[in-house]
Amino acid sequence: VYTRSKAEKSIVDKIFATLNPPEYRIRNIGAAALELSYVAAGKLQGIVINGNNPWDVCGGILLIQEAGGKITDFDKQSWNFDSKNIVAMHPNMEKELLAIFE
Repeated sequence: VYTRSKAEKSIVDKIFATLNPPEYRIRNIGAAALELSYVAAGKLQGIVINGNNPWDVCGGILLIQEAGGKITDFDKQSWNFDSKNIVAMHPNMEKELLAIFE
C-alpha cells in the first residue's frame, strides 16, 4: 500500500488493524496491476491501494469490473481517473470491506 499523506496513512492503518488474522491475511505483492488481477480471478477477496497512478491500475480495474467485482475509492464513490485511492473487491466481499470505511 502506497500512501501520500499522514491522513491517508491513518486510514490504511485502520484497515490493516480491522483486517486482523485469523479471518484475513494481508499481502503486499508490490505490483498493483497483478494484485488487481488476482482479485478479478478470485485469488484475493479484496485490495486497498493508495497512491497509484491511473495507468498503473486501469487494466486490473477493467478485469475486476468484467468479473463482476466492485471498485470504489475510500469515500465509497465509483473509481475514476482522478481517484487517489482504490478499494477493489470480489462480489462476495463487498459489504464487509466497505463497512470498514463507515
